[in-house]
Amino acid sequence: MKLFQSSGQIHAEINFLRSQGKKVGLVPTMGALHKGHISLIKQAKAACDMVVCSIFVNPLQFNNPEDFNKYPSTIANDTRLLEETDCDILFNPNYEQVYGQSTPREYDLGQLNHIMEGEYRPGHFQGVANVVLRLFEIVQPDAAFFGLKDYQQYMVIKKITATHLPHIQIVGMDTIRDENGLAMSSRNMRLSADEYASAIKVPALLKQVRKKLEGKDVDKVKVWFQESINKIPHLRYEYLELADADTLEPVSTISKGKNIRVFTAFYAGEVRLIDNMPV
Repeated sequence: MKLFQSSGQIHAEINFLRSQGKKVGLVPTMGALHKGHISLIKQAKAACDMVVCSIFVNPLQFNNPEDFNKYPSTIANDTRLLEETDCDILFNPNYEQVYGQSTPREYDLGQLNHIMEGEYRPGHFQGVANVVLRLFEIVQPDAAFFGLKDYQQYMVIKKITATHLPHIQIVGMDTIRDENGLAMSSRNMRLSADEYASAIKVPALLKQVRKKLEGKDVDKVKVWFQESINKIPHLRYEYLELADADTLEPVSTISKGKNIRVFTAFYAGEVRLIDNMPV
């Protein structure tokens, strides 16, 4: 596996690979890699000739500076995992290599900027848009791979890519869960044993939401979910939303034939987690 920290050097390497007719896949990450990331690497390897994994903790997408400071950093272990998965290139730049002296741009994200994560994490998706488009400009991939645990992020990236770099294919991969059903996340590393034991109860509640929606009022189900979360030690409810999976337009009634997902955000101790499932 080749390691690059310079934007100019990896750009030159990719240009060389493309001159050889190689299809390049990119898996952007913030490190602290887990099985979800590795599944993306494997999918990229199956679809592309060469795979680049970027590791860059992007300060622009953290609306909470404390959250940024506490984000786990495990670069030695990450490098080992990537080598074991036969990743071809690791791009591990610093802030200057990604952004240089440029000023962050403001992108038109439509309602995606104002609902669910957009509402509760102001500025988050502008930070995501800025870093993803910069990584795309530097690496110039043919395809990029993202996990659907961050479903709204996936929709944001699809939108900005279609507008600015439409030749890049955006591939969404199903959420990878641990043996207890909790959606894999780098933030899980920060959970205490008791917080983890509480957090693993949430996926089962989401499955119950799907059953309770049959013939019931959505608002009543939301109240039930909120009360259920808040009864569990160490957990604190933030939101539950049902939305059209294709537009993320919130829905208040459930009808057959619609592609709908249920989304939640909650705290386990001080750690904020998100999850979603198809209804």
